[in-house]
Amino acid sequence: MPDPQPSRTASTPMRVAEAAHYDTLYAAGHYMSGATDVYEYCRLKTIHASLRNLGRQFSPQAILDVGCGQGRCLEIVRQYFPQSRLLGVDFSATAIATARSRLPEATFQVCVCEDLSSIPNESADLVLSIEVLEHVVDARKTVREFARVLKPGGRLLVTTPCANKFSLEWTANFLTGRLQKMPDGFGRFSTDPPEHIRRLNSKDLNSIMREASLTRDWIRFRAHLFTWPSYFASRRIRRLFRVFGEIAFLDWRLFRWFTNGASMIGQFRKPQA
Repeated sequence: MPDPQPSRTASTPMRVAEAAHYDTLYAAGHYMSGATDVYEYCRLKTIHASLRNLGRQFSPQAILDVGCGQGRCLEIVRQYFPQSRLLGVDFSATAIATARSRLPEATFQVCVCEDLSSIPNESADLVLSIEVLEHVVDARKTVREFARVLKPGGRLLVTTPCANKFSLEWTANFLTGRLQKMPDGFGRFSTDPPEHIRRLNSKDLNSIMREASLTRDWIRFRAHLFTWPSYFASRRIRRLFRVFGEIAFLDWRLFRWFTNGASMIGQFRKPQA
């Protein structure tokens, strides 16, 4: 069987959403605000699990959330690392204003992910990048900034949609001719939200991390067999949302080592000098 390839050879123009667009989404009060659907429900549970496990072996003094939005993940971080200094950055001033009100003990700044120049070199023990790399103008430059601000031995926890072959989403896009090639050399699913300008596969993610001299600890995958039908079922029967969320989370419990997930979460580290 020939290796399936994206069905479009010409690259698709990259349409990057401006900060004002995200300001509007955050002002509406529902964008990335919590477990709003089973995908977010499972994502937050995997972040909890990953931070809980990291806390057994690592005690970060300073934690930076890049693309922190309204501070929802820093609220999770605080549960596992209550003594750590918390810093969040986002280019949405509306999101940062909400984050400051939710976490007055943390420090927040408005800036773009590709330019963290206000943050000193080697000042963070842990960097979070939760659903960021699919949005930024330059994913490689963003990861280089992660590496710059990390201390030697520091960790990076990253989540992003996954473009590995043979997931349910990949298959649906492949069969309908909706796999797109982007100008930066990565791909995209045309069924993704317009704010998503790329979808990395796990090889892409490993590659841009290596280019920034970050080494992989692990990568795991979510959203295989149970998540997609649970998502649609939960939209029809809202009162059973949590039940469907737990059914969807079986994908993490049973299949997180299988690479054909629709989303991935990985931990990387900056080597000791």
